[in-house]
Order: sequence, then structure tokens, then C-alpha cells
Amino acid sequence: PGMMQPLRQDLTAADVKHMMGHRLAWNGNPNLKLGKVEEKDDDTIVAEIVTKDGSVVQSLEVNRHTGWMRPAQ
Repeated sequence: PGMMQPLRQDLTAADVKHMMGHRLAWNGNPNLKLGKVEEKDDDTIVAEIVTKDGSVVQSLEVNRHTGWMRPAQ
């Protein structure tokens, strides 16, 4: 319980960008969009959710091996 299975292959920044873009579209909030999506280190990709004017609403850290997301610190 609470453990995610490893992915078949590690996620890339492009994979996370694609996934987060669909997640934001699914939420349907026209005031939010995807900001920067960058590799933080060998294990983590950071994705920013921003407003239309570019203000950061939330940053998420994505584990590239499992896909697990958590708020960035």
C-alpha cells in the first residue's frame, strides 16, 4: 500500500509536459496553464502550474522512475 510500481522506462521532461498538459485540460480551468518543465536531478522533474500572466500557482516534483507527484519544496 502506498507504493507505486516502477514504470517500464523513466519519464522524460517531454513525457511530464505531455501528462501535465492533459491533466490541466481535464481540470478545465481556463486561467491555468503549464509553465516550465525541467529536470531537477537524475530522479526528479519539476513542473510549474502558472496563471495566464505567468504567476506560479504550484510547483510539482515528479519522480521520473514511478510517476509519483508531490508539491515541490
